[in-house]
Amino acid sequence: MKRSVVRLLVVALSLWPGPGFSQEPEPAPSPEGQIDPSPSPSAAQAKKKVRPRKGLTTSSPTPIPGAVFELENRVMKLIEEGKAADAEPVVEELLKTCEKELGEDPLLSAAVLEEFGNVVAEARASKLARLLFERSLAAYRKKVSGQDARLTGALTGLALALKDDGDPKQAVGYLEQVVMIQKKAKGASHPDLGTALNDLAGVLYRLGDHPRAAAAWLQSLEITEKALGKEHPSVGMLLKNMGLAALEQGDSKGAKQLLVRSLAIHEKHLGKVDAKKALDRSLAICETALGKDHPVVATVVHSQARLARKKKDLKEAERLFERELAIHEKVVGPDDPELADILDDLAEVLASGGEWARAERLYNRGLAIRERLKGGDPQELAEELDALAAVKVMLGDTMSAKALRGRATTIREKIQAARSAKR
Repeated sequence: MKRSVVRLLVVALSLWPGPGFSQEPEPAPSPEGQIDPSPSPSAAQAKKKVRPRKGLTTSSPTPIPGAVFELENRVMKLIEEGKAADAEPVVEELLKTCEKELGEDPLLSAAVLEEFGNVVAEARASKLARLLFERSLAAYRKKVSGQDARLTGALTGLALALKDDGDPKQAVGYLEQVVMIQKKAKGASHPDLGTALNDLAGVLYRLGDHPRAAAAWLQSLEITEKALGKEHPSVGMLLKNMGLAALEQGDSKGAKQLLVRSLAIHEKHLGKVDAKKALDRSLAICETALGKDHPVVATVVHSQARLARKKKDLKEAERLFERELAIHEKVVGPDDPELADILDDLAEVLASGGEWARAERLYNRGLAIRERLKGGDPQELAEELDALAAVKVMLGDTMSAKALRGRATTIREKIQAARSAKR
């Protein structure tokens, strides 16, 4: 991966919440405890507690029975303690209680379960979220047709829970339903259709159906730009998704164009990115999604090392460049030019700390790689020779240093002669 794309990748991963391909940013929540003014709750509903507004998808909280509220709290406590498996029987009890308390009003029951499903999904308990969305969908279908827009929240939640639970093929079917419903109910230019297409694209990409994913993202981008404007945060999120996909497919040029736009939108709305926080978050995302020895992880580590070097934290920079080097040695051949770049970076840090002998060994390795390259950059070879010469001087080997500088001078003279001949 080219170095010019590294910073864009790192920043892009820190822009929008969630690992991997992001979904549509949630709307701003209503004030906690506010009740939906329409329709007015019945006398029975008036006695029900209201769940705090966090991670819900509707515009206001839904009144729920106290018994359901307490069970929800038990579920969340177990999830927060890392005991999601122990929460499954509590969820089953919650479903039975919801049916008992709200069975006469399937739409209210469906909304309660959908909202809590979103809370559970946000907590990364996909198996539990799946149970809640399935029951929510069943409750909705008791009262509405298969093309009713009210189904889309539960369908989307169920699809994304299936994806996270390791069943992306089944998720595609549900998301395709959402796309059809949104298009029929709201029209071909509504931003909700753009959101549905983005969700579908992310799952298709995970399945390896890259052409369909690209087409869905492009359609989503066109709809979202027309509906919300070309500088809306949702457009930035889409550009980030498309950029990361292009990058993973080896299209560095296309990825750069998309990530540059995404970054510009982000900075317009949220300001400049804190470099260290962006890098730390990007590394966590990449390691989780790709593994600790993936080349993309190496690019993030490279940026962390450069930042540490800029801050004069040489020990940390050394540790990070060594990690980057170890990853690249596993995944590229011995003559890869980027390997030479990493060797030079690490040697420079060691030289800055006075570790001349270690720096010399690394510069020699980098020089050997560049000398074996056919069609390599002669300017980079000259710079390598100069760097090694400077280390030789510090080690007291002035004769070798002089010879190296002579070679560098000869290379630069040839470069200049070639440029003059083209004029």
